Amino acid sequence: MIKSNQQGRAWEYAIVEELIRNLPSDKVTLSPRTLQDQLRDRPKYMSLADTLKNRYQPGANCIFRWLEDDFSISSYGIEIDRLSDRSSNQNSKQSKFEV
Repeated sequence: MIKSNQQGRAWEYAIVEELIRNLPSDKVTLSPRTLQDQLRDRPKYMSLADTLKNRYQPGANCIFRWLEDDFSISSYGIEIDRLSDRSSNQNSKQSKFEV
């Protein structure tokens, strides 16, 4: 596996774990795909050098803080659904994006 791909998946894992850690358990659910991806990517995250993990943690927390401060995500239930790699490739080929 390409190193940047492994690090990208580990980064996604870290973000989701930070959301889980900071949100009330009754306010967050993980889609089946996210559950699978978290299980797949945990070893990738755990195999990172501690220096890299220490960089991921503040970044993941910054994303949580932004979502909480701007969208109050802990006030209502959310579902986390990580996009598949295929979804990412399909979107990159499109010239128009829906928001």
